[in-house]
Amino acid sequence: LVLFGSVLWRLNFFGLGYAIFRLTSDLERLPFPLSSIAAEGATALAESPDEKESWRWRAFSVGSMIGLGFGLLYIGLPTITGLIFAAPVALLPIPWADFTVKAQNVLPSALLNMTFDLGTVIWGMVVPFWAAIGGFAACVATSIVANPILQHLGMFPSWRKGMAVLPTQLATWFDFWLSIGIGVALAVATVGLWALVKAFRKRGMKPGKQLTDIDVIMGREGTLDAIVAGGGGGSLATPKERGDWPLWSAALMFGVSTLGYVWICHYLVPGFPVWMLFFYGFIWTPLTSYISARLIGLTGTGIAIPYVKEGSFLLSGYKGVDIWFAPIPLQDFSWAAAFFRQFELTKTKFTSIIKAELLMMPISLICSFVFWAFLWHLVAIPSYAFPFADTVWPFNAINQSLFMTATSEGRSWLIEAIRGPMILAGYVGGMGLYGLLAWLKWPIFLFYGAVGGVNAMPGGPFLLALGAILGRFVFAKRFGEEKWFRYIPVTGAGFAAGAGLIGMLSVGITMVTRSIVTKPY
Repeated sequence: LVLFGSVLWRLNFFGLGYAIFRLTSDLERLPFPLSSIAAEGATALAESPDEKESWRWRAFSVGSMIGLGFGLLYIGLPTITGLIFAAPVALLPIPWADFTVKAQNVLPSALLNMTFDLGTVIWGMVVPFWAAIGGFAACVATSIVANPILQHLGMFPSWRKGMAVLPTQLATWFDFWLSIGIGVALAVATVGLWALVKAFRKRGMKPGKQLTDIDVIMGREGTLDAIVAGGGGGSLATPKERGDWPLWSAALMFGVSTLGYVWICHYLVPGFPVWMLFFYGFIWTPLTSYISARLIGLTGTGIAIPYVKEGSFLLSGYKGVDIWFAPIPLQDFSWAAAFFRQFELTKTKFTSIIKAELLMMPISLICSFVFWAFLWHLVAIPSYAFPFADTVWPFNAINQSLFMTATSEGRSWLIEAIRGPMILAGYVGGMGLYGLLAWLKWPIFLFYGAVGGVNAMPGGPFLLALGAILGRFVFAKRFGEEKWFRYIPVTGAGFAAGAGLIGMLSVGITMVTRSIVTKPY
């Protein structure tokens, strides 16, 4: 299944993903404002230190040294001490410090945690400023302020005093925020569809404002109305020097891939309606991918219509949990449009990507099977040796099992958790927030950020907002906006490389040490 899925996924990437790129970038001339960030990092890695633009190497090197130092403290120390002592020594808690239980007398059912990942702070300097601020504001408003009030009103019957942050989030999510989240996400989908319709109505008119990555990060675009007409005037003629392939071949790859998914899914789960599999693959996937890709091309942020799979499984009347594990052809390839735009910005031939995938796929598959088998035999997973998995995996398993009861015999927790009036309230609240921001002409990224911050644990959103504030009000003023926002993506790529080297070194030491078995003689 892994091998089969890898081939089909790549066919869809080079088929549907490429076709969406041609429509949104070549035909509609959408700006894809955030694609230059990844392109800058790739350019820094490919650039020779002797070249004129060697500032990329300096920025990359600075980020690498910061990543090495942080990685030694955050990853290396617990890994090495875990091999020597009975329990690892961690100066910074992994994955977070939990204050939920300690604050329950004052803020019952509030989510209170703190993460210490410096990479999140750096990423906050790169993401759109108002998206980070909106996410943190919504997180505080819902997870810290609203939850104790709702608990006092009796809205969280599943919550019990003494629950840590993950069980508290699970209880509050299924008791209240799940339905609200569905409504809010439907509001996001409505906004995306409205933007698509409005853009088609304005075809042939003067192109809208062309955004740069600095415009988006600094939040200067105002409302979505100011940019939704962006683009136009392009052509679908196949470029000659970019390494493109004909659109008919992309359609053929998409069709073969989708039919492959339908066949394997029907073979594995013959009782599930086949017409729904065709609907997933040939209608829903390309439609939602295109809608989301247009928003990525305009604002840098896409949309995802929520719970389509879960809702369709319920409506199908199918009974059994096997369908939840089947490779159904329900995917979102909107991100592929931004990837191809990055390849274009770095002047990478598209045919070179195909060659790289053909070389990489067999190596990655073989090595992944080898390492999976090796790691699973080293030490129990989850366990103290893997603190993130030890904390998060049980929560994910419970959350997944609650969804799967929707198509199994007996009590369905998902059906009980979904409440129509709350979905309507979430939808009205989401549309009201969007309308208010549009009326005030405030940055629309506040809306998208707020959607992701509903009942979220505050550790991540806080660090993102901290990075956004430092980047905009400290470093941008110190170095100048244009210079800073050219440097920070490259510095962030260097940080990821430095921290990744420490992670790889730690994994290597662990694998060698754990593979040595001590004998009594």
